[in-house]
Amino acid sequence: MITKTRKTGNSVILTVPSSFKISEGTAFEPEMTSDGIFYRLIKTSADNFFDFDKLILKDLISQGYAGNDLLEKFSEEKDAISLNLNTMLADSAKEAVVMNKEEFDREIGL
Repeated sequence: MITKTRKTGNSVILTVPSSFKISEGTAFEPEMTSDGIFYRLIKTSADNFFDFDKLILKDLISQGYAGNDLLEKFSEEKDAISLNLNTMLADSAKEAVVMNKEEFDREIGL
């Protein structure tokens, strides 16, 4: 399936086929790669597996943080987690092996 970009205002838009069943307003993060543009689905906080806010707060409160100190330390911890996850994702992308369906079938013995 081939889709084409179109210009709307100052933006260039790439449409998503309706057969993909992507809801309107779904967020994606684009990334330029050597093979083109990769769009990563951004999940909402309600379904984000990597949302550690409650765990961070519980841990910091148990350490005695409160008030502005709690807010400052929470922000530091949350930023550190995001940075580390992004680093891990970037590292794994460098090591990723791209294969087509036939290569994948062979890899898993089909």
